[in-house]
Amino acid sequence: MFSLQFPREIATPKRKLVRTLNEYLRVINKNNGCNNLYTNVYNFETFNGWQPVYDTAIVDRIYLDFDPKMIHEDGSVTLRPENGYYDFIEVFKWCREHGYHIYPYVSGSGYHVYIKVTCHDDIVNSKALILNMQKSIIDEVNKSLKAKLEEKCIKYDRLITGEEFEKEWEQIKVVADTKVMGKVDQISRIPFTINMKCNRYCIPIMPDIIYERDTIIKKLASDINYVRKLMGTKFNGYGEKLYDGTTMNTGRALHMEGMYIPIGDDEPLKDVGLRENVPQCLRWIFTQEVLGWDMRRIEIVWLKDNAYLMDEVKSILYKQLTRPRRHGMYMQTDYEHLMHEGQVDYIFKRDNLFFPTHDKLRVMGLCPYEDNGACVLSKRGCRMYNRR
Repeated sequence: MFSLQFPREIATPKRKLVRTLNEYLRVINKNNGCNNLYTNVYNFETFNGWQPVYDTAIVDRIYLDFDPKMIHEDGSVTLRPENGYYDFIEVFKWCREHGYHIYPYVSGSGYHVYIKVTCHDDIVNSKALILNMQKSIIDEVNKSLKAKLEEKCIKYDRLITGEEFEKEWEQIKVVADTKVMGKVDQISRIPFTINMKCNRYCIPIMPDIIYERDTIIKKLASDINYVRKLMGTKFNGYGEKLYDGTTMNTGRALHMEGMYIPIGDDEPLKDVGLRENVPQCLRWIFTQEVLGWDMRRIEIVWLKDNAYLMDEVKSILYKQLTRPRRHGMYMQTDYEHLMHEGQVDYIFKRDNLFFPTHDKLRVMGLCPYEDNGACVLSKRGCRMYNRR
């Protein structure tokens, strides 16, 4: 990890503020080999007592995490090719192709990437900016991979149908851990500390091993002699160019499944069984035939809070989520997937799941209003709980 500033937090995994480099190293030396050790991804401008003010994160980098398996918030698991190495190396190659300054690490079980970034204007919302840059890079990598697949099909005169193409595309598409995206309080494993679960060290991936694949890299990460040798080697990463996020400094999310486009109150929605007016922030969601877990949760919570019965909610989702896509090994609609996972039943059993706040909706890119009071239906939405 590069350019650490103090004070900063160190987690063992309980977070603690350390004020100097010496204090930071003392905690590491005391706990390495006994506990997993993490520190803040970002540096901070302001502190409140013994805690950073996370919204003052200095956005000079973004962080991407590639794990051996993706554990989704609904509990489902998707195994990644080569334990996440495939996703990592495709992002690495794209960054190298464009000259971006990148620091790659093996975390013990997966792969971490830090990319140096810049923004030439005053930051409107650090969470949204980080999220936009993270998703933009993954999107750009995937656009490049999809274009190469299309070129390959043309070159070898492969006349494949849309469904066959989508199936092949799903197998090569890069996936990053979405749980770290947009998080200004994100922590990550400290280099040269041990991952207690797999008994491997977090180490920088040097040029002589970067293309050696997952098995060899992981073997070296468990070799204490190799790790000690690396400790005496200065690591400056790869490339020099800063990724420019100025155009993404909008204060709201820009990259979603299907770009968010505000839908007017006078535009009819697909008849899925809604019995009342729908807030602007929900109208986009209700037009989608495919929705990720987090967006489905927002929709289900809103329907539940507006007195829709469980069977009515399932009927609405059945009529709305009609396009199949790959879920693990199977092609299913999102409705079939959520029914298999029991997402509706789970949400209806819980009494502590709330519709997002207005600030959260803005970061997610769902609120089209600049003025907090402009939404005439806000009583059915983000302010129905008297929360900002």
